[in-house]
Amino acid sequence: MKQSKTEKAVFAKLSTQKVELTSASDLNSAIQKINNTIGDILNPKNSAEASLRSSLAYVKRAYSLNKEIQSAMKAFEQKSKELGMIPEELPVYKEAVKEYRDFEAVLGRLEQEIDQALKALN
Repeated sequence: MKQSKTEKAVFAKLSTQKVELTSASDLNSAIQKINNTIGDILNPKNSAEASLRSSLAYVKRAYSLNKEIQSAMKAFEQKSKELGMIPEELPVYKEAVKEYRDFEAVLGRLEQEIDQALKALN
């Protein structure tokens, strides 16, 4: 069935309005994001607190990595003992233990500092 000129004009107008509404919606969304960002910037306490909480979440995730490292070290110890070696005498194991202790110390310090900063904000 062939559309009349009037129908074509109406569909063209409706399509244009739909595009305009979509564009307006996108623009309103962008404006809302800008306003939210400005609000965060103007309220540094909330922004700082959110950043600290985010950092604390990363530290907590790092603790799970810490458990993986412990597990890998235990497996290495066991395998090297099975092969008749003393893990504590192997350079790679010594380095791993040193790195592990440093990692553990950094995590503990970070967690403590973040907790103190969060308490200071409240």
